[in-house]
Amino acid sequence: MKTAIKSLLFGLVFMVMGLVFMFIFGQVTDLTCAKTLEGKPECAMEVKFLGGFTLSSNEVRDVTRADVEESCDDEGCSYRVVLTTIEGQQPLTSYDTSDWSGKEEIAARIND
Repeated sequence: MKTAIKSLLFGLVFMVMGLVFMFIFGQVTDLTCAKTLEGKPECAMEVKFLGGFTLSSNEVRDVTRADVEESCDDEGCSYRVVLTTIEGQQPLTSYDTSDWSGKEEIAARIND
């Protein structure tokens, strides 16, 4: 009986961890930008879960550039795209990944 409860709890812990990872890494950020009549870029950032359910949306005013931010520790480096705006720096995603070239490509497309 005790082993069945331990197995059930063990499985439950892994299921919860899987759901947490799915929620974090299943988020997709859509950034849409347009220039105003004054020539200033205004962007709308929308975060969706699995590409369908909108989790949040907000306006990003006066985007001046996009850069790749690097975070390194003992295990290596990870990267994310950061937008520089009139209000300071705003990360495009809530997490970092090890794909530097992909992040560099996204930053270059935004800067164009």
